[in-house]
Amino acid sequence: MLSLSLYLYLTFFTIDDTDQRIKTILASTQAGKVEGVITNFNRTIEHKRYTNVTSESFQVDAVTFQYNDYLLGRFNTFSKTYNNVLRDGLKVRITYRIEDNDIQQIEIAEEL
Repeated sequence: MLSLSLYLYLTFFTIDDTDQRIKTILASTQAGKVEGVITNFNRTIEHKRYTNVTSESFQVDAVTFQYNDYLLGRFNTFSKTYNNVLRDGLKVRITYRIEDNDIQQIEIAEEL
């Protein structure tokens, strides 16, 4: 019953402005953009008691990015970090939060 109440509240009494907030963040001075080829790609797997944590890091131009799948933990069956989409030599454009290099958007160039 709680889920129905929550659904009704979110559907009829709140405004979802997520798209606008994302556009504002991406266009702000807090967001940086870098374009180039991925270099120094590195993947490490740390074995935890109940799950494995996959961390990946790489550079584009002089900006270093890193992330992991720790928050999803053992529930991460629908999206693997180590899917080989990102790799050395791949041309990308990345929009990121300047204060911590947190990736907000990745655009991958079409390969000919």
